[in-house]
Amino acid sequence: MYCPECATTSVLYNPCNQRGCPTCYQKNQILWKLKLQRKILPVSHEHIIFSFPQAITTLWLVNKEKIINALFKTVSGAIKELQEKTGLIYGCVLVFQSHGRGLCYKPHIHCLLSSGGISITGNVKWIAEGSVPFSTLEDSVQEGILYELRKSIPELDTQIVVNEFKQNECKVYHAHHSGTGNNIVEYLSHSLAGVVIDMNQSFRINEEKDLISFKEHHQGETIETTLSRPIFVERYLSHIPPSACVTIRYYGLYSNGYADELAEIKKNMKPVDPTDKLAIEIGDICPICNSPLMVLQSFQTGHKGGILVSMISRSPPAHGALLSKA
Repeated sequence: MYCPECATTSVLYNPCNQRGCPTCYQKNQILWKLKLQRKILPVSHEHIIFSFPQAITTLWLVNKEKIINALFKTVSGAIKELQEKTGLIYGCVLVFQSHGRGLCYKPHIHCLLSSGGISITGNVKWIAEGSVPFSTLEDSVQEGILYELRKSIPELDTQIVVNEFKQNECKVYHAHHSGTGNNIVEYLSHSLAGVVIDMNQSFRINEEKDLISFKEHHQGETIETTLSRPIFVERYLSHIPPSACVTIRYYGLYSNGYADELAEIKKNMKPVDPTDKLAIEIGDICPICNSPLMVLQSFQTGHKGGILVSMISRSPPAHGALLSKA
């Protein structure tokens, strides 16, 4: 494949599109990012993170889909209560993530929330909101999580869970992004499709001690983590969501039910920056500049020609070094 914009040349393999695939993930992440950036309104947005007690992690490891659904219902319920109190219907996107630093297990929910909305009475007119009462969200989640757990897992001994919950352990963190939500979408796209680490980054593999080291960037800080190969593989695979489990959900103005209202609001706002010249329907995109790639040559399975070898910049065998011997 060849990029006519930045002259990048690379080999792209037939995609399997399996969750967690270290080869297919990049295109899916970029396409989702561009699609959502086109969808959201060109207004300020809040990035809200819903953090849950450690007891949730234990439950998630053995009941992944049920716990994910319970967390979504808890957070969406909190957003619904917020809408009822403010009288506004917001644009909302919820994204489930299971990892923290060093690929540790930390199930939590990210929320992209528009700083404003339309009247809950049905008047399609944009109403900007200065701030969101985050303490209300935290109280709602604190109260709702046990209720949703009891509904999702009737056989669960909820008293044990209650005893393990520490007071005020459900936390809500937020950051305001003025004028746009594109940076929030960019951040959330990096762990889409079950890929919880950038497979293009550098890894240090100590074959003698069977250790893998990698670096992550958090809030301007670089953190290096070293794991044994079996632990690295176990964590990587455990973070891949169960088949058919939905990990991204849309509510309010960003749901399909409000598509007409969203289109009407956009008519009276500044048009979206047309820098996303990439059509959603394209098949392959440049990893450097996100432009459409052109096919230079196709190779059959098993081809070992010199041209192919010289063009390879990223391929399954390179990633396989991380996962072998597990």
